[in-house]
Amino acid sequence: MNRKPLAAACCLLPLFGANGALAQSSFLTSSELISEGEVLFALYCASCHGADARGGGPVAGEMKTPPPSLREIAKRRGAFSEQEITSYIDGRNMPRAHGSSEMPVWGTLFGYVAEAGKILDPSQQSAEAKAQQNIALIVKYLGSIQGP
Repeated sequence: MNRKPLAAACCLLPLFGANGALAQSSFLTSSELISEGEVLFALYCASCHGADARGGGPVAGEMKTPPPSLREIAKRRGAFSEQEITSYIDGRNMPRAHGSSEMPVWGTLFGYVAEAGKILDPSQQSAEAKAQQNIALIVKYLGSIQGP
């Protein structure tokens, strides 16, 4: 049985879930922002990177390249650059030198979900702003779990 479509479906199912439930980030404390990022990570990233962010999610075995531990970004790179990680998660400006990446282009996907939410509730912020907010929350969470 080919499990790649199943793996892709597992990654994309949460896109239609709690995306609109996040509070406006400008009113949250740092620990609340980290908690919101943890929720988004659990919904969108844990299927590949694992609930503990160590790379052993339920679909990781179906991937050509095992997902890395996201708890060791600072250790591997010498520092945790929010800008670099934001760009990587967004994915829209990343060169795909060796063909397509197995990591979804979250900037585009979050934008589609936000656009659908805006159709349902026109008072919501722009799709691009919501996509960037979701990415920023995930980055905030990842920054908080970096090992020594």
